[in-house]
Amino acid sequence: MNSSECFIQSVEEIITSTQARISIAVEIDEQRIIEKDSDREYLSASLIKIPIMMEAYRQSELGTICLTDLIEIKDFQKVGGSGVLHSLTGGTQLSIKDLITLMIIVSDNTATNIMIELLGKDNINQFCRDIGAHHTKVERKLMDEQAKAKGYENITTASDMICLLKELDQNEFLSKNSTLDILKCLSAQQFRHKLPGLMDQDLMKIANKTGEMEGIEHDVAIIHYGGKKAYIAVLIDQLEQNFLGQVSIAKIGESVYEYLLKQK
Repeated sequence: MNSSECFIQSVEEIITSTQARISIAVEIDEQRIIEKDSDREYLSASLIKIPIMMEAYRQSELGTICLTDLIEIKDFQKVGGSGVLHSLTGGTQLSIKDLITLMIIVSDNTATNIMIELLGKDNINQFCRDIGAHHTKVERKLMDEQAKAKGYENITTASDMICLLKELDQNEFLSKNSTLDILKCLSAQQFRHKLPGLMDQDLMKIANKTGEMEGIEHDVAIIHYGGKKAYIAVLIDQLEQNFLGQVSIAKIGESVYEYLLKQK
């Protein structure tokens, strides 16, 4: 078998061995190498923070918001889950850009909810439609149990995530300066235990965003190495143990890593 066939086989074996529902899309140099159920909808968990960030930069370009403006974090806005803002004293002021950074690199839920309120759910969803991520939508803030009980959920797909990641290189809807800022933020990601977990992270240039809830593990990434560029999205739900999903995603990342090494 050639390297592409070996790569596909290794990923298919990981998919088969994963005792859960899994969707995947891997695109390398404009070629969709692997695709399985990439249009299947999943609860997005923190992956929804990617289009929120992108819409923030779009509104910044339009002059609707200014990324340097300061916002006071009020106690009633704080929510639990991932992040640090809920642990800080009330009255803390941060720039919109700093809120975006916290939303991405430590997946801060409080920062995310403030951004949803600032930008507007409808505007975020319109951006997703405009860019071609038709299955991705924001219906509620994070940790909003009342909205969840009413059936409101944030949704995405593996294919939509690839679409969003590719915009960061194509610049059809956002300026080069904006996408460079976004990529810099994703590259500062603190959660590197999934797709990048078994890669040599000093060798690869990695920009990623994870998502997780009970029974759900996601990760999406852009990987650069040796002139090659890979877009990867792996979404998993119906896990009995979240750790098993993390292991499967890390193994898929390792397969991509080994494939890229052979292509140089």
